[in-house]
Amino acid sequence: MSNLPQNTPKTLYHLGLVLLVILSLSLGVYKSLEISVGYKEASLYFSTPHFFLDSILLRALHYFVENSSLPRDLALRLPGLLLHGCNIALVYLLSLKVCVQKPYDPLLVALTFALLPGIQLGAILLDKVSLLLTLSFLCLFFYRTCLIYFLAGLAAFLDASCAVLLIGLLLHALKYKQWVFGFYLCLTLVVNLYTFAPIIGAPQGFFLNTLFLMLVLYSPFLCIYYPYTLYAQVVKDHKQECLVGLVGAVGFCAPLLISLRQEPSPEFLSYGALGMPILLQRALSSIRLHLPVFRNHYRIRYSLVFGTLLLESVFLWGGYNQFVRTHYVAKELANALKERGINTINTLSPKMALRLKFYGINFGGDLYLIRQDRRADIKIYYHDKIVASYAVLKKHP
Repeated sequence: MSNLPQNTPKTLYHLGLVLLVILSLSLGVYKSLEISVGYKEASLYFSTPHFFLDSILLRALHYFVENSSLPRDLALRLPGLLLHGCNIALVYLLSLKVCVQKPYDPLLVALTFALLPGIQLGAILLDKVSLLLTLSFLCLFFYRTCLIYFLAGLAAFLDASCAVLLIGLLLHALKYKQWVFGFYLCLTLVVNLYTFAPIIGAPQGFFLNTLFLMLVLYSPFLCIYYPYTLYAQVVKDHKQECLVGLVGAVGFCAPLLISLRQEPSPEFLSYGALGMPILLQRALSSIRLHLPVFRNHYRIRYSLVFGTLLLESVFLWGGYNQFVRTHYVAKELANALKERGINTINTLSPKMALRLKFYGINFGGDLYLIRQDRRADIKIYYHDKIVASYAVLKKHP
C-alpha cells in the first residue's frame, strides 16, 4: 500500500469528494421527487418479511416514512440515498489503500463509481443494493481487523446475495492460508445458504438476459473492459495481494454463473462494482507506462468508457425515460384523484392499486378507474406530452 505524497494538497481532493457526494445526492433527491413509487417498491413496502433483519429494516422504514415531514417519495428513498453517499466516500477511502500513483486517482475512482448506471438506479430505487454495497466496502476496509468477524456474521443474515461477498472473502482467506478466518467464513456461508436457500426452482437459463442487464447497469464499453482488468489482476498477477480484485471478480462472475440455472435477483448484480479501484488503477497505469506519443490509443479507449457513462447518466436524470418508466404516473394520478375528493376507488390493475395505496388512495368504493384515451377525466403530462389518460366511472366498465 502507498499513501499520497506528503506535499500533495489532500484538502483539495477531499473537497472534490465532498462536492461529488453533494452533487450525487442532489440529483438523487431531484429524481426521487420526480418519479413515483414502483410496483416492486410498493410490494416491498407493504410486504410481510420472513426474516428477522428484513423485518427490523422494514419497520424502521415504515416509521420514518409515516412520521417524516418530507414528501413520501423522498422519505422512502432517503435512506438509500444517504447510503449511496457513504458508498462514494468509502470507495474513495478504499482507493487510497489499494494503490495510488497520482493524488487525484481516488477521486477518479469515486467519480466512475458514482456514474455507473446500476449504482445510480440502486440509490434512488427501494432495494438493498446501497446497503449491501456499504456492508461490502466495510468488509474490504476492515478486513485485517477484528471487526470483519462481526461484518461477515451480519452478511450471513442480511441477504441471499451476501453469499457472493462471503465466497470472495473465503477464497482470499484460503489463498493466504488464513485457516481460522476461513473456517469462520465457511460457517457464515453455510448459514447464509441454509437461511435464504438462494438456489430454488427448476433449472432455467437466463444467461443472455443477465448479460444484457449487466451491459446496461455497468455501461457497454466498461462491461467489456472491466472483466479483462479483473482477470489480469486475479489470474495473471495472482502472486500480488489484492483482496479488492478477487472480491470484485467473484462479484462480476457469480451472477453470470447463477444465471445458467435461474434468474439472479438485482442484488446479486451489485457486487461487481467493488472492483472499481482495480479498473482505474490498471487503466491509468496503462496510459502512464507508455511514452506520450503512444498514449492516444489508450486515451481514446477510456474516453469511450467515460463518455458512455456520462451519456447514460444524462439520459437517466433527464426526465421521463425508459430506464424507470414503471416509476411514473402513480403520484400524479393519486394527486388528481385527491383533488376530486376521491380517496377510495376500484381499478382493473392490481399493480396500480398497490401503488396508489402508498399515496393514500385505497381500493374499493363505488367508483372505477380505467385507462383510456377518449373521454379521459385525468391526463398525466411529462414535458407537455400526455403519457397516460384515465377515466373515472360510476359503474363497472
